[in-house]
Amino acid sequence: MEQRRHRRLPASIRIFARDGGSGFPEPVKDISLGGVHVLTTAPLSVGAESTFALHLPHHDAPLELKGRVVWTNGEAMGVAFDRTEPRLTDFVDRLERDSARL
Repeated sequence: MEQRRHRRLPASIRIFARDGGSGFPEPVKDISLGGVHVLTTAPLSVGAESTFALHLPHHDAPLELKGRVVWTNGEAMGVAFDRTEPRLTDFVDRLERDSARL
């Protein structure tokens, strides 16, 4: 069974790879403090590093995080973030609280 350091939570946001990818914001399936599952028909190669811009609710400017692609399957890719930012922590915490209410 796969072990993760961070719980993945469903998210309705979009992400954009600054260095490659489709050139358009892609939908996110789920997110954690450690990374994100991106739905895309143009995944970057495993090992590719980029700056990823997350379009979070209630923020005018996207949150930019450096990360690397850790897996792809042709229809999606997994991105591991190099570090956590306070805005990401706040967003994931809010998702955690919302999921606990359901």
